[in-house]
Amino acid sequence: MAHIVFGLGTSHGPMLSIPPEIWPERVKADRANPQHFYKGRTYTFDELLALRRQEGIAELIRPEVCRDRHMQCQRAISKLADLFDEKRPDVAVVVGNDQMEVFTSEHVPAFAIFWGQYVEGIPRTPEFLAKLLSAKSLYQRILNIVVNPRPFIRTASYFGPDPRRNANLNYGGPERRKGGKADIIKQQALFDKVKMPG
Repeated sequence: MAHIVFGLGTSHGPMLSIPPEIWPERVKADRANPQHFYKGRTYTFDELLALRRQEGIAELIRPEVCRDRHMQCQRAISKLADLFDEKRPDVAVVVGNDQMEVFTSEHVPAFAIFWGQYVEGIPRTPEFLAKLLSAKSLYQRILNIVVNPRPFIRTASYFGPDPRRNANLNYGGPERRKGGKADIIKQQALFDKVKMPG
């Protein structure tokens, strides 16, 4: 018989997984979102800003405050990781909302089961979802994510992981990104060396 050995929880926010220097980039997405939930009601960005103006939000978004809050979050997440490692559960049941980060509106399962060391939080393309994956190909995909993470890009209308799989460095034609020319931000590999299984 299965036994529940412990439970833990954390908020689900992009600021937990991206450095504070990039937090201002979230403003574009927040301004475009017409429904911000606050105390049982929804507001536009400007409505919510006006409602909470007296809270001194400008002081809370100073770079040094953001860096301090980021460090507090990272320490808290590390503590959760230590607790998880200490308990070593055989199965982890994660209750959450994908929020269209991995699945799309055409493919939203009621329940999803994942086995592996790392989840790549980007939407899956239709051709990806149509493919059957072997254990070896799944391992190779995970390994590639760990060793060679996708760079982030910043354009006039988008900030996030580069959706292009293969960039042709010799391409000399017109820029075809919808947001125009992109600034590329390289991501550091999670591991310097990963030994392939024999």
